[in-house]
Amino acid sequence: MTKKPRVVVLRCRFDLQDEEIEQKISEAIDLLGGLPPKFKSASKILVKPNLGYTDTRRHKGRLIALTEPCVVRALLRRIREVNEGEIIISDGPPKASLQKLIKDTGYEPLIREFDIRVVNSNERPYTQVNVPGGGTIMRRYVLNKKISEADVSVSIAKMKVHLFTGISLCMKNFFGLPPEDIYGGPRFYLHYYFRLPRCLVDLTSIFNPSLCIIEGLVGEDLQEWHGPPVESNVIIIGNNPVATDAVGTAVMGFNPTSEFPDEPFLCDVNHLNIASSAGLGPNDLSEIEILGDIDLLESNKGLFHRKYAAGKPPEAHLETRRYIIEQVRCYEEMLPELLRTKRGEYVGILNGKVAFSSRDIEGLRKKYWEVFRERMTFRGRGGEYKMPFIKKVLPREEDPEIMDVYREAS
Repeated sequence: MTKKPRVVVLRCRFDLQDEEIEQKISEAIDLLGGLPPKFKSASKILVKPNLGYTDTRRHKGRLIALTEPCVVRALLRRIREVNEGEIIISDGPPKASLQKLIKDTGYEPLIREFDIRVVNSNERPYTQVNVPGGGTIMRRYVLNKKISEADVSVSIAKMKVHLFTGISLCMKNFFGLPPEDIYGGPRFYLHYYFRLPRCLVDLTSIFNPSLCIIEGLVGEDLQEWHGPPVESNVIIIGNNPVATDAVGTAVMGFNPTSEFPDEPFLCDVNHLNIASSAGLGPNDLSEIEILGDIDLLESNKGLFHRKYAAGKPPEAHLETRRYIIEQVRCYEEMLPELLRTKRGEYVGILNGKVAFSSRDIEGLRKKYWEVFRERMTFRGRGGEYKMPFIKKVLPREEDPEIMDVYREAS
C-alpha cells in the first residue's frame, strides 16, 4: 500500500515574535517526521522563497506578498543542523534586483548567518533541462545552470490568490525561476492560456521539492500582486507539493479538486488536477495524511476571495480558449510557409493571420501589447477580447512545446 503524503497545518498568529514563529516552523517539521533524509546527503540545496516582485508592502509589520524571512530562517537552521554544504536562495524578479529585494525584505542577516549563496535565476549561464516524464506543455525548459544542479529543493510560498491560476502556493512559486530573456518579462511566453497551469506542473516535476512550506501569516487576497492583506494566521508544511497545495487551497476556503470554470479556477484549468493525473501527488484530501490544526480546513471558508482575470467572467475565458485553439490550427496550417520566412522568430496569430512578429521575445511582448491596446481593452471595459496565439516558429521535431494539448482541448 502506498504511503499517503503528509501535510501539517498549524495556527500561527502573524503578530507573534519572530522567534515564536520559528519555533512553530520547527514544531511542524517535527510533526512531519523531520527533514527528509535527502537533506543530509545533498551537496547543493535550493531554497525558493517568494521574492519575485518589488511588492514589499507590509501589514502590521508583516510582508503581504513575499515570504517572511523568519520562516526561511527557521528552515535554514534545521538544514544547517544536518548539512554544512552549499545552500542557494533563488528567485527571478522581473526587471528588478534580487539583491535589493533581499535587503528590502530583511533577508540580509540570515544570508550572512547561514552562509547562503544568492542566485538570480534570470542570470546566465543557462542550461536546457528536460522535464521528467516528457512534460505536460513543454518537453524542456531553459533554466539557470546553478539552480538546476541542486540535489534537493524547497518551495517556501506565500499564501495568495492568483488572477489566472486561482491560487498561488508551492507549485506556482517555481514559476519565478524561468529566465526573462528567454521567456520574456514576466515570463510572458509561459504566462498564457493553456501554458501557465501546465508549466507549473512541468517546473514542479523538474525541481521535485522534498519539502514544501506555505507561509500564511498574512496572505494576499483578490490578486497575486498589490492585493489586500488577509490575516490568515497559518503555516502549512508538507512532503509533497501537490498534497501541500491541495491542503493550502482548502485552508483558503476553496475546493482543491474543482475545475474550470468553478471557483477558484475562473480563468484556466486547475493545475492541481493536471499534476495529480501526472502522478506528482494527490489533491484529494482523503488521500493525504493531514496533521495539526485540521479544523482550519473548514473554519477559513470565506476568508479569501476571487475576482475575474481581465475583468472577464469564466464564459469569456472559455470563448478565448476556443479562439486560441482556432488560431493554433491556423498556425499549424501556415507552418511550412512560416518556416520558410520566419524560422526562429516569434509570431502572433490573430484572425488566422500573422498580426505581428519579432526576432526576440521582448520585441514580441511589445508588439503584443501594442495590438492589445489598439484592439482590446484588457480590464474588461468594452472592446474585443481575442487573445492572439503567440509562438516561436520551429520545425515540429525541434519544438519543445507539446502541441497535442491544444488538439485535445478542442
